[in-house]
Amino acid sequence: IMYHPLSKKGFIDGLTAFKLAQQKYPSLELIIFGAYRPDRQILKDYKFYYRPNLEQLKMIYNSADIFLWPSRFEGFGLPPMEAMACRCVVISTDTGAIREYAIDQETVIIVPPNNPEKMAQFLVNLAHDKSKLSLLSEQAYIKIQDFSWDNSIDRMEKILTDNLRT
Repeated sequence: IMYHPLSKKGFIDGLTAFKLAQQKYPSLELIIFGAYRPDRQILKDYKFYYRPNLEQLKMIYNSADIFLWPSRFEGFGLPPMEAMACRCVVISTDTGAIREYAIDQETVIIVPPNNPEKMAQFLVNLAHDKSKLSLLSEQAYIKIQDFSWDNSIDRMEKILTDNLRT
């Protein structure tokens, strides 16, 4: 999960979801990263990466099975895409552009904002169902490849070329 102090980023919802899920699945571990430092209690209880560089961020995503994105409001939301590119299953709130690049129940799990209970339910389900976790991971990885720079450049060139001909 990514830490951000703004309440609209939903960190407390994500932390609550994790704690609820951990009650049912005690072996769950939480890794937090972010450009801001959380309060001391969070730093004491969980592993935290402060301003991870690209290699560290890649290592964080690759070491996790599930990425929680509990934002209450989002313009776009790049971290879920990054997680998907590292085969990390995303449980995301239904905010921002998530539906532009992901499909609920096929490449990600989408839950309503402000609903840590629902997020926790899916976290437990995925932790318990390794085959579903593996399937979502692979499908997310395949889907996010559509959004590579090369594919984006090809699409942009096609749009420009098609418009020049008319």
